[in-house]
Amino acid sequence: MSRAPFHLRTDSGGDDVVVTGPAPRLSWALPRSWSGQDGYDLDIRVDGVARPVVSVEGPSHLCVPWPLSRLRSEQRVSWRVRAHRGEESSPWSGRHDFEAGLFAEDWLARWISPPDPSPATHLLAGGAHLHAPVATARLYTAALGVYEAFVNGSRAAAEPTPGRTSYAETLHAQAADVTHLLRHGDNHLEVLLSDGFCRGAAGIWRERDVRGTVAAARLELHVRYEDGTRAVFGTGEDWVARRGAVVAADVMGGQRTDFSLPEEPWAPVRVDAVQRAPVSQPPAVRGQDSVCISRQVAYTDFRETATFTCSDADLNRPHEDARWTLRSDAVDIGRTGDFQVFAPTAARLYDVHGFSRTWLRSVRDGRLGDAIVAVPWVL
Repeated sequence: MSRAPFHLRTDSGGDDVVVTGPAPRLSWALPRSWSGQDGYDLDIRVDGVARPVVSVEGPSHLCVPWPLSRLRSEQRVSWRVRAHRGEESSPWSGRHDFEAGLFAEDWLARWISPPDPSPATHLLAGGAHLHAPVATARLYTAALGVYEAFVNGSRAAAEPTPGRTSYAETLHAQAADVTHLLRHGDNHLEVLLSDGFCRGAAGIWRERDVRGTVAAARLELHVRYEDGTRAVFGTGEDWVARRGAVVAADVMGGQRTDFSLPEEPWAPVRVDAVQRAPVSQPPAVRGQDSVCISRQVAYTDFRETATFTCSDADLNRPHEDARWTLRSDAVDIGRTGDFQVFAPTAARLYDVHGFSRTWLRSVRDGRLGDAIVAVPWVL
């Protein structure tokens, strides 16, 4: 039984690298034998530099405010916590690591779009020349549409990425650790881009181009060399594009691939055909094989917080149905009415904090004017 706090986390997440905003909220689980606390100590290191221990009185251990000055883009944090009750203090927890994302004001790369705006997939390609051994590297990517990012032919980002947002008000960005994918000298960067929720058919009427009329991507590779120097490579006028083998890719209509098509020549991309500011994305997405092996079930990667099982299969079944009800309704986004009704049950089974924040933001972004009741036109 753990005598120290455990399950340390922030209010953000990530498929590969845990990234946060400038003032992340911190959470942890109390020692298993404790029902409460009177206070806590935080031991925090920022970019390897230890900060003075912060002591706070109070019972809260979920979503507590960030105790230091606001983080800057790419700063890396390691922290641990010690809880107190009465005269008793727990041991220090293990450390939890995260890093600040690339904030909107710090992006240098430009938005690029394929020269041919027809609905299909497009390959966007560029390069990065590395002159010295690399210590660490992060790939930051955002898109109006759905994308897959590749470094030297290897996938660098989760699939599908990103989920639906309002795009005009909120746009999610992703971060990936690509240190192991880079090599000395020339490196090939590639983005496979399709319309996704931005331009694809969506909503009750399956209308196209509801959230935007141009698919676009924005990518930055941030490299820290072993000698301490840094380099940044991003999308811009030197990138090129061509159509891919996937001739139709739609969220509702599905995908169609024609491997017999000849490979088209590269053409210059369109630059700054759109203007958006990316932000970080809390939830992660994973896949699970369904009964039919020709399909795959994708759902938001919730952490399970409660289970139920007994000797009666008929009683076990409603619990299993509740679990799959949430999974079927949550693939990075949740249907407006469905999740509103199911949220209390979901909160008893899973940690849905990050997902709920994203869902509420989408509901806010989707309302019309100063409407009190927010019902997005397109879900």
